[in-house]
Amino acid sequence: LMAEVVANRKEQIARRMAELEQEKLDALKERDRTLKAIAEQKALEEAEREEHHRKTMAFQHQLKGQMEFRDRLRALENEEEYRQQLRQYEAEATYQAKLRSALERPPDKMHPAWKQYYANNPSSSVY
Repeated sequence: LMAEVVANRKEQIARRMAELEQEKLDALKERDRTLKAIAEQKALEEAEREEHHRKTMAFQHQLKGQMEFRDRLRALENEEEYRQQLRQYEAEATYQAKLRSALERPPDKMHPAWKQYYANNPSSSVY
C-alpha cells in the first residue's frame, strides 16, 4: 500500500511539474506575443508620427511658399506705386514748367485794347 501511495504521489508530483512546465512555456509564449505586439504598436506609432511630421513639413513648406509669393507681390505693388508717384511728380513738374512758361510770355493773340492797357501799365506781368 505504501509503495502504491508513493507511486501515486510521484505521479501527482510529475503531473504537477509537467503542468508547471507547461504554464511556464505558455507564459513565455504569451510574453513573446506581448513583446511582439508592443513592438508592432511602437512601429505603427512611429510610422504615424513620421507621416504626421511629413505632412506638417509639407504644410510648412506650402505656407512659406505662400508667404514668399505674397511678399513678392507686395514688393511688386510697392514698386509700381513708386513708379506711379514718379510719373505723377514728373507730370506735375512738366505742368508747372509749362504754366510758368505760359505766364512769363505775353499771349500771342490779344485784343488791341488789352495790348494798350498792358503797354500803359509797366507793372503788369504779361510784358
